[in-house]
Amino acid sequence: DIYAFADPNHIEKIVRNFILNSIKYTNKGGKIKIKTAGKNAEILISVEDNGIGLTPYQISNIEKCEYGEVKTGTMGEKGAGLGLPLSFALAAKNNGRIEVLSSQGVKTIFTLIIPKFEKQID
Repeated sequence: DIYAFADPNHIEKIVRNFILNSIKYTNKGGKIKIKTAGKNAEILISVEDNGIGLTPYQISNIEKCEYGEVKTGTMGEKGAGLGLPLSFALAAKNNGRIEVLSSQGVKTIFTLIIPKFEKQID
């Protein structure tokens, strides 16, 4: 068992946003993978897709919680561009962070990293 000391509503919003973005920016028939792992004193939750990807400029704006250009999804879906900056802010509130790896037209991986909580055995 792996435990985290975090707000479950925040973590759910972050992961849901990762998944919804993967769906929005992956072409029909694409693949989305969700992975979890415990590594040292951290928990990693990753969502990977083989969608359209992000430019380094877009990643930089997201990481700085700046609102930049809003891309239209692969099926014409519209967004406000607020989900990822909000996710970064929520991760920070839970002593965590988000890492982004992307290669345009190949894949994007969003990973939420939060600290483990060592449960005391009674």
